[in-house]
Amino acid sequence: MFGAFRLFLLAAGSCIIVLAACQNRQKQRTIDHSSSGLYLDYRIWGEDGGAVTCMLQFRAGNADGPTLLLKDPAQVQIDSAVLAPDSTQYQGIYYELVSDPETFTGRHQIVFVDSAGNHATQEFSFAPLSLAEEPADSAAFQPFTIYLTDTTSLDPVQLVLTDTSFTSRDVNLEVIPSHGTIQVTREMLSNLVPGPINLELSTEKKTYMPHGSLTINYRLTRSFILSGPRTFHLN
Repeated sequence: MFGAFRLFLLAAGSCIIVLAACQNRQKQRTIDHSSSGLYLDYRIWGEDGGAVTCMLQFRAGNADGPTLLLKDPAQVQIDSAVLAPDSTQYQGIYYELVSDPETFTGRHQIVFVDSAGNHATQEFSFAPLSLAEEPADSAAFQPFTIYLTDTTSLDPVQLVLTDTSFTSRDVNLEVIPSHGTIQVTREMLSNLVPGPINLELSTEKKTYMPHGSLTINYRLTRSFILSGPRTFHLN
């Protein structure tokens, strides 16, 4: 059963919400926004060659609070499309939109409307990682360059390189692209052994809002072979 909740997000209006069902039934209670608050938990993630998922959740109090169900006429929209609620035992109550990276690239707007008609708007830009040049299926075991499509971004990228050896240290570093390039150096390659290599590039950007946060994650993976022996020596 959902227990009823009353929350005030903005001073001018109120939004009636219902607490997500838990294993134990919750008693009906009223929460004043001035003391407990409504936390807007917006998360967007995607993967190259896969889908982009926008999951919007409303929580009581803070980022760890229970998820809440918006009661009509309160609603949440992405680019004017009203999202319907859904729920799972693990995720709780959420509002979701699924798209693909190519279609979703660009600027977007999330609008939360409370029961009094007050709006809380959050704009964001979705710019997925993409490669300007695909890596060769097989290459010599020597330093190489990763070329990104975006040549202007200075946002950090998590670079992960793993091989099939249990004894190597692999590569897991945060790097800043320079004019759209990421250099895989001799020092990085010293943590790997020749053979199949898995490359993963990922980004995460978190924006704090007055009443919550927006987190955007994206991941790109590739596989190729670096053939040995090494053609360089570390100093």
